[in-house]
Amino acid sequence: MAFLLWLHSSVFLFFVPGALPLLASGHVELMSEAMADDDECHRHADSASCGLHALQRHGKQLISSQTSDITVHPPLCDLSIVAESCMAVNKLTNEYWHTAEDDSLESVAAAELAEQLMVSRQSILSFLGHELSAKNLETDPTALKHRAFEVSCQELCKKTVSFLPSSHVPPTSDLACYVPSESSTPECTVDVSPQALGDIVFSDFKTDNRSSRFAETPYHNESNKSLGSGPISNNNNASEELKQLIHHPEEASTEEELRVLDELNYPEKSPESIAISIANLFRIYPLTFIRTQDSTSVKKAGSALEVGSRESTNTQRTSWKNSVMKVAVTAQAYTATALRSLSSKKSDSVMLRWFGKYDMTSKKEVRRVVSAVHDLLSNVDYVYPGDKCRPNVYAYVYPNPPKNRNSKGQYIFHLCEMYMKVDLGEQIETLTHEGSHHQMSLTEDVCYKGEGSNCRKAYGRVACQGLAGTKPEKALRNADNFCYFINDIQPGSKGPKCPSRPKCSMDSSCSCGAGMEQASVKMAGGGTCFTCDKASIASPRRRSAHSVPSSGGSDTCATTDTGGKCSWTWCHSSRGPTDCRNGHCYCQEGLCSVYGACTYPSIEGSEKSCQTTDTGGTCRFLWCRGSRGPTQCVNGKCICKQGFCSLKGFCTFPQ
Repeated sequence: MAFLLWLHSSVFLFFVPGALPLLASGHVELMSEAMADDDECHRHADSASCGLHALQRHGKQLISSQTSDITVHPPLCDLSIVAESCMAVNKLTNEYWHTAEDDSLESVAAAELAEQLMVSRQSILSFLGHELSAKNLETDPTALKHRAFEVSCQELCKKTVSFLPSSHVPPTSDLACYVPSESSTPECTVDVSPQALGDIVFSDFKTDNRSSRFAETPYHNESNKSLGSGPISNNNNASEELKQLIHHPEEASTEEELRVLDELNYPEKSPESIAISIANLFRIYPLTFIRTQDSTSVKKAGSALEVGSRESTNTQRTSWKNSVMKVAVTAQAYTATALRSLSSKKSDSVMLRWFGKYDMTSKKEVRRVVSAVHDLLSNVDYVYPGDKCRPNVYAYVYPNPPKNRNSKGQYIFHLCEMYMKVDLGEQIETLTHEGSHHQMSLTEDVCYKGEGSNCRKAYGRVACQGLAGTKPEKALRNADNFCYFINDIQPGSKGPKCPSRPKCSMDSSCSCGAGMEQASVKMAGGGTCFTCDKASIASPRRRSAHSVPSSGGSDTCATTDTGGKCSWTWCHSSRGPTDCRNGHCYCQEGLCSVYGACTYPSIEGSEKSCQTTDTGGTCRFLWCRGSRGPTQCVNGKCICKQGFCSLKGFCTFPQ
């Protein structure tokens, strides 16, 4: 039986009866002090348990002397966390060898780790055997002939932590490390516990035009050099050929294509990268390969960061760098949590919502993309401000070589001023979305409806859910679908809030607060949407966990045209979430235009009645003016459509 002792602050001791306690470097002095002050230890100086008993008493004294508002995180390689993670990896795949060791839930096979992390089996075998010198628990001759390697999860966690530089390892689980600006010493203080990540709020409909936000044009379409060696990558269309190969593996016929396909699914990784991924698997977040770069330091003066005194500029630069680093390690932990949750109970329902199916092939592709995003976010150079930033743009990347990496091999993210102004949820969404565009992940922004100049990109929760329900194969290629999947697979994910009557949301995953429950209702323009009603204790309404909603089209609204123009400029932010199509600003999928701004659709039969639906306009000879809102011509009069009321000659929601 093993015991876990909390000593003080963030110092923990793991003790096994009959063995000497193992203390982390720098904590031996603590034991010496405790033993020197303990009368029992003077009488039994040769007792192996004396130090443990002294530390227990010493720890109690320290606990009583500390304040009670300190957040206590689990220790490194906590038994319950290791057991939970080990079981998740075992559930992810079928047993490979069907031996006693392979069937154990307290150990994992190298093949299972390769599937969990989407890395080559050779890389895992080399890490376990050469780097960690881990003990192979497998004894079956047939399995060993096929290079089977089974390792204890507890040993895997402890030896991985020991492999990492001690200064790069946090004192406990659920704390992430980064190097503050103007410092060379890592600081491990960022709370990335399940509770902290679950409290992050994502609000899809408060954002502006999503396509302009991510600067999808023209940066993602620039011509790039080759991706590497070999017949598939040695041409200017390498990225498109790789996308075609990964999304249509059945078309791979030559030996070279099969080799490249295997490398895309299970790439070789360095021992340092594997160590970070395995540590993350056990909720340990060591220092990663992330840095920030001030683009103004190598460009002409006069930018926002270079106005004012040198002292003010240095302070401002330090502030944004530290802020970006904290968000970066939080986003990296966020994707790590998504990977751990792929075998959770709600995984299938979340897969169905965002990808339309949850078969093994689809799950493998989701693991590949999320793993690639996670690895990428562990190795990023954040540059601010990007030299191609525009108003309303949060960030942009160059997906392919030669501009996608710096000289150190780090992937480059160009951040803009808008990124610095939005909340944590939108910043994380930006990083996961842009990360999935990089060469490692090979996602794109697919057309939800139309093609070419009439293409309506699948941006936003409603459009992406509709894409999953109608075209699952496209959903598995769309960046935003992965972005929302990573959000919703989190253990404590709450999803966006449903609006209250008389408005409703087309997003079936929206949630309601305490004392309220989600209700499905009919919209004024037809179709079904979701709102919040008072909870019914007798018979609460529950939505099926495996339902895939159909996306709302223009038939759910009187109009989606805001009246704005975008032939020469972007749609104005005051119009809400819009898409620019053929020079006109239209509301994004699931929203309606009212007073020229995009908002939720209205519910049919709202309890608030209208004084009148007559706008006062006439239509005997001409159509009703668009400025009157959603109208219909009835007996020569411009009457508001169902669900709308006339207010000062304009059709709007009931007041």
